[in-house]
Amino acid sequence: PQFHLCNESNWEESANNLNLALYMKADSTIIVRSLGVAEGKYPPYIPLYKNCHNRYQSIYLSTQATLSKIHFYELGLNNLAENQHMISVLANQFIGKTAIILGAGPSLDDQLPWIQANQDRLYIFAVSRLAKKLHRLNITPDFIVTVDPKIGSFYLGKEMFNFEEQSILINSYHSNPQLLSQWGGERLFIGQRYPWKTDNNNDGSAQTGSTVSNAALDSTIIMGFSQILLAGVDFCFDSKGYTHTSDTGAAIHQAPMVVSDTADKLVTNNYGETVETTFAFTIASEEFEKTASKLKKPHQTISNLSGSSIKMRGVEYTPKEQITLNTSSKTSHPIIPKQPLEQYYKNCLQELKEA
Repeated sequence: PQFHLCNESNWEESANNLNLALYMKADSTIIVRSLGVAEGKYPPYIPLYKNCHNRYQSIYLSTQATLSKIHFYELGLNNLAENQHMISVLANQFIGKTAIILGAGPSLDDQLPWIQANQDRLYIFAVSRLAKKLHRLNITPDFIVTVDPKIGSFYLGKEMFNFEEQSILINSYHSNPQLLSQWGGERLFIGQRYPWKTDNNNDGSAQTGSTVSNAALDSTIIMGFSQILLAGVDFCFDSKGYTHTSDTGAAIHQAPMVVSDTADKLVTNNYGETVETTFAFTIASEEFEKTASKLKKPHQTISNLSGSSIKMRGVEYTPKEQITLNTSSKTSHPIIPKQPLEQYYKNCLQELKEA
């Protein structure tokens, strides 16, 4: 074991001399608060830790992004057989309709009775890890969204197979192959089919964020929904210190305020309260509000039903009691254009040969 003593101005240089990036790529680094920082008895320690921690997280995310990009491209090519239809095949087909995105944040529990009562008038987009919870509550999502390439997403979301006949799967081009290959229902994907410039990438749209909630927002905007509601899209801790809704893998094993990414960042929620969040949630919420404020169409509104969710530009806080829904029920199941698989596979092989 080695111990290196550094200060705020030279720790990064010293860490680079020790191949910090190599350890980060192996996911073998951690930043630990001393007792002095944790207890906060010496005031200068707190801003010192925050500055160092934020810089560490920036370096880590940059390193992982470079590594992940290559990995994502490999997964995208591996998923070619599944990534036949881009999300754009349903572009602007839901003008005048209401969609609701169900994230796995802790505020979801408070909204579920209202969602149950109104599900016939809502097009429900649910993150895959909610499948077990929704199945138990007899809530059928119209769309299930998954983006995570890791095998953990398969184990957390495998109950989504209960909805194969009723739901459409929306997956990122780099989603977990084991999960995609076993899905027997209809599917759409978001992102680029090939990791190079080609006309065969021009029939879809780029993914604007890194999380499953971001992918769901991209999808609802592209499909043209006029009213987009959010439930459980929190990006921050709740008053009890949880980051995920009950009956999901993260909440079952997570004690309050105990997470691997303790960024100690303070943000404002829709109630105007100051609450804590993590560095990863901060990045995701910034991506989300950028999409919400810049990419939504003139006829679209985006509203969060929860006051305990993080406040974001482009997203209004509207309690469920103030939401107006269409009096008529949803129309028939969306129709995805059919293309002979054999022809699609031939097109893929031709593209690969020319690359």
